[in-house]
Amino acid sequence: MGQYYKGVNLDKREFIQPHDYDNGAKLMEHSYIENPLLDTVEHLFSPKGNWYKTRFVWTGDVISMEKSIPEGFKEIVPDFLE
Repeated sequence: MGQYYKGVNLDKREFIQPHDYDNGAKLMEHSYIENPLLDTVEHLFSPKGNWYKTRFVWTGDVISMEKSIPEGFKEIVPDFLE
């Protein structure tokens, strides 16, 4: 058991799923150097990224994943899944 996380951009109303990058959703399963999910998040926050200078949180599912992402947010899907 444990808490499962998603990355949520509050300003852009978008979120990113660890499972889309073949990672587990527990924090220690996707928070390490050279991880594809974190590389993507890092790129999104770079000056050329869509999330530059925006607010972001890792939200957990202690209540439920359905309640942790507000209505109207869209999922950021990696290019290789499109």
